[in-house]
Amino acid sequence: MNYRVSHYYSMMYFDNVKAKFYTTFNRICAKSFAANLELITVELLRSCCSPVLLYAIESLVPRVCDIKSLNNCINTAVVTIFRVSFGNSVDFIQQITVLTSFRMGLLA
Repeated sequence: MNYRVSHYYSMMYFDNVKAKFYTTFNRICAKSFAANLELITVELLRSCCSPVLLYAIESLVPRVCDIKSLNNCINTAVVTIFRVSFGNSVDFIQQITVLTSFRMGLLA
C-alpha cells in the first residue's frame, strides 16, 4: 500500500533530523575538541551522526532541496572540525576523509 506524505510533514521531518544530527555532533565536539584530534572527531561523525541522516533519506523520498540541506549539515560539521571556510577546502577534506556527500543519483 502506498502512502503519500505531505510536503509539510516532509519538511518538518527533515528539520527534526537536522536537529538530531546537530545535537549528536555538538555532544561529540564537546568531548573531542579538548584533545584536538580531528580524525577521531571525523570517525565519530561518520559512525554516530551520519546514520541519522542516512535513516532520514531511506525512510522518505527526499527532494533535491532536502538533499542539499542534509549535505549542508555535513559541510558545517567539516568546517567546525577543521576550522576552515566553506568552499573547495570542504570538498577536498570530504574526499580525503571519505565523508559521504548525498546525491540524487545514489538514491534512485
